[in-house]
Amino acid sequence: MSFSFLQPYKIDPLKVDVSEAEDIGRKKHLFFPIPDIDLEEVLKTFDPFPVELKSFHEEIGFGFLHRRKGKLNMLLDPMSLINTNLKLGYFKEDPLIVNAFQHLKVENRLLFFKTHLGQYFSIDRLDAQGKNAVFYKEEQVDSSLYNFLLHYSRDSDYLKNYIDDMVVNERDDKGKDNHPNNQKNVKRLGGHVLIDPY
Repeated sequence: MSFSFLQPYKIDPLKVDVSEAEDIGRKKHLFFPIPDIDLEEVLKTFDPFPVELKSFHEEIGFGFLHRRKGKLNMLLDPMSLINTNLKLGYFKEDPLIVNAFQHLKVENRLLFFKTHLGQYFSIDRLDAQGKNAVFYKEEQVDSSLYNFLLHYSRDSDYLKNYIDDMVVNERDDKGKDNHPNNQKNVKRLGGHVLIDPY
């Protein structure tokens, strides 16, 4: 299995020349290699580990899809996978993680992808003929990680229905909308309103 369609967006920070910085800043997606020790740690922590995600980490690494205008749609690195899925540190209290775990059993699936609005997608730990299905809550988004990344990398609106639907409909324990326009997430600077999605 090859994720070669994402290779043009992979950079090694240790090998980047200053003259390349501007071109890198314009890239639609951006991925970084993963140290072997980090990959070994996540494979040891979660056994079984999704075979497609392992291949992706080995070939491409981790990083960001559709980075335009400061939006960070992140494929989690191994340490973030561990902290998120084991709810370590502040992840234990993070309402978005708590909400995601209402639809997830870690023995079956792992949270692996976070949208710029802080919404999580999960992946099956067990594969079906070498493919790991991707889910939003209980709904299957795609039958494989490969297809999920291929479709989303080509179409920034690929997940729009899932994200929009969730942002509009989800409520916290107090019954308040978790929409990023909620007053607690709105910051004002001069005459401009800045939305803080996290």
